Amino acid sequence: AVPLSHLNILSNQRAALEAAQLEAESILYAVLPPFHSFGFSVTGLLPLLSGMRVCYAPDPTDSHGIAKAIAYYHPTLFFSAPSFLKALFRVADAEQLTSLKLIVSGAEKTPQELFDYVDQHLPSASLLEGYGITECSPIVTLQRPSDPRLGVGKPLCNVQLLIVDSESGLPV
Repeated sequence: AVPLSHLNILSNQRAALEAAQLEAESILYAVLPPFHSFGFSVTGLLPLLSGMRVCYAPDPTDSHGIAKAIAYYHPTLFFSAPSFLKALFRVADAEQLTSLKLIVSGAEKTPQELFDYVDQHLPSASLLEGYGITECSPIVTLQRPSDPRLGVGKPLCNVQLLIVDSESGLPV
């Protein structure tokens, strides 16, 4: 288990809200399971703390059902792992996804093909990538909507990064 304080988690959520520049009228379509730190934080805590509306999907692997639900509920936000996004984009008609304005990918490396799909088929949406680990409450970095795509984004507010040489253990 990873011991995190309430302050760790709350400050991380606050910093993520600021970085993603979410709007009060945003509607989240939540598919990530709450037993994973990404799911717990962005599909559980984020809507509660921000007051945004949220729709929940029972199965993140039901791409057909997710596509239909997005077309029905018209959410503006979708946070997911690249594997689930790839499956959704493979089966969804782009028309079903036009309400999405912000798609955030995390939990694994986002392949270029997902960025290309959003650029080509969802011109009103932005796909951002983030990086996190449970031990860090969990979001460490996130691309900003207004910044050019570069890696997994910049550290959140109040997050400091240190790069060390793996052999010597000294800062690079």
